[in-house]
Amino acid sequence: MKYLFSQNKKLSIILFFLIPMISFGFENPLGNIDMNTAIIQITQIVQTILIIVSVLYILYAGLMFVTARGDTAKLIKARNALFFGLIGAMLIIASQTLVNALKETANNIFKK
Repeated sequence: MKYLFSQNKKLSIILFFLIPMISFGFENPLGNIDMNTAIIQITQIVQTILIIVSVLYILYAGLMFVTARGDTAKLIKARNALFFGLIGAMLIIASQTLVNALKETANNIFKK
């Protein structure tokens, strides 16, 4: 345990001095964009990744149906997996609507 703390201390000291040196050498990868645009871009990237994961999970649930071969317990597991996969996909799609609503609310509150 003592060794773990000494290693973390050394690592934190190295990162404390190394990160500022690295950060001065790079430009902002997003360019000159405002906060709303950055949030929308980040949520779109996350949403795309989650949609892909959701589709793969639904395909996995379909595979569970095929491999169940009439076993009642496996069919119930497959049905639940499909149900939760579809619920997850709907939540992912609805999240973009929520982000847009929050963005519009923030724009109306902080309007100049």
